Amino acid sequence: MIVALSQSSVRNAVKELNRYRESLPSRLDRALEMLAEIGVTAAQGSVRMSEIDVAAAIRFEKAGEHCYLIISDDERAAFTEFGTGVAGEGTYPGELPPEWGYDLRWTPAAHDPAQPEKWYYYDDQGRRRSTWGQMADAYMLTGSEVMRQTVRAAFEEAFRR
Repeated sequence: MIVALSQSSVRNAVKELNRYRESLPSRLDRALEMLAEIGVTAAQGSVRMSEIDVAAAIRFEKAGEHCYLIISDDERAAFTEFGTGVAGEGTYPGELPPEWGYDLRWTPAAHDPAQPEKWYYYDDQGRRRSTWGQMADAYMLTGSEVMRQTVRAAFEEAFRR
């Protein structure tokens, strides 16, 4: 195979390379935005149906140059993600934040001796309620795993010519 190079073909190649180089920041930003969208969709899809308000509060926002945050800002987000009480302890498959703890309330005032794992509390209207807590949903962890699995595809799409 014979390849002929001319000054004009080299100049055109340099122009093309410069255009591509100038497009790199926007391509990177697009790849990151696509990953954020994928993460939000995956997290929303893995929230249990009883927590539909939590799913609706998951979103992403641009936090700086080439930086996106996926945010779950419902007031029950952490409880849904990590679980609570006796039912939740040990059910989160990831690493818990250092400050997270499961309130087991092993006190006579909070527990019936016949059912020590059941926790009693008073709601806003002063009615006595009971719960064992809830298992971890790990919906944000699921979103991050899906993002990790799709990084290559997102970057390939964003950087495709």
